[in-house]
Amino acid sequence: MAPLGPMVASAFQEEMAEMAEKERKVKREQQCSVLTEFGADFQCPCITTRTFIKTQTRSDLSKITEAGGCLKGKTGPLGLIGEKGDQGETGKKGPTGPEGEKGEVGPVGPPGPKGDRGEPGDPGLPGVCRCGSIVLKSAFSVGITTSYPEERLPIIFNKVLFNEGEHYNPATGKFICAFPGIYYFSYDITLANKHLAIGLVHNGQYRIRTFDANTGNHDVASGSTVIYLQPEDEVWLEIFFTDQNGLFSDPGWADSLFSGFLLYVDTDYLDSISEDDEL
Repeated sequence: MAPLGPMVASAFQEEMAEMAEKERKVKREQQCSVLTEFGADFQCPCITTRTFIKTQTRSDLSKITEAGGCLKGKTGPLGLIGEKGDQGETGKKGPTGPEGEKGEVGPVGPPGPKGDRGEPGDPGLPGVCRCGSIVLKSAFSVGITTSYPEERLPIIFNKVLFNEGEHYNPATGKFICAFPGIYYFSYDITLANKHLAIGLVHNGQYRIRTFDANTGNHDVASGSTVIYLQPEDEVWLEIFFTDQNGLFSDPGWADSLFSGFLLYVDTDYLDSISEDDEL
C-alpha cells in the first residue's frame, strides 16, 4: 500500500480523534446517568474524589450529563454518635493567667492550738499595801433583865453593854454576821430555882449545848466556841429543853451575859475589798 499524503494523513487523524471523543462521551453518559430510578445514590466516575451524590429530578441528570461532570449534592443527615475514645495524654501546662480580683473576707476559722509559753515579762512596780488602812470591827456583849425566858426561842438579851458595828439586834436577840471570817462566842448564865439546858444556835443548828442542875443555890453555866460565819449568818442562844430554863437575872446588875467578836476576816474577802479601795 502506498503511503498517504500529508493532507490525507491530517484528515485521518482528525477523524480518529473525533471518534475517540464520541466514544468517551457515550461512556461518560452511561456512567453518570440514572436510567431506571430517580433519587438513587451512585458513584460519579467523573471526578477524582468519587463523591456519592443523590439525583433529585431529570433536570439534574441533564445538568450532570451536559456538564460532563457531577454536581455537589445536599448535606446528608448526621450519623450516630460513636463510642467514647480513650483519654488522651495530659497536655503541657499553659502559661499563668492574669491575677484575679481580691475576694471578700471569709468567715473566722476555728481557734488554733494553744501556743508555747512565752518568756517571763519584766517585773512590775511594787504594789501598795493598804491592808493597814482597812480595819473591820464586829463585837458585842449584852445582858438580860428578865428571868426564865420561853423555851426553844431566841433569848432576848435586851441590855446592851457593847455593840461595835451594831451587828447584834437587841429586839430579836440575834447576832447577824456582816463580814465573813472567824468569830468567837461565849455565854455566862446565872441560874436559880430550876435546872438550865441552854445552847448556842447557828442558823438553826446547835453548835454547843450545856446542862446545869440546880442544887438549891445560885450557879453559873458557861460555854464558848469558835465559828466560821458567812455574811447574813445568824447566831443566838435558846433553852433547848422544856422546864429547864432556870436563867436568872437581877434587874439591877448584869449577871447573865452573851458575848461575841470577830477574830479575823476571811483573807480572800479582805483582798477583794482592798482591790476595790485601790480602784
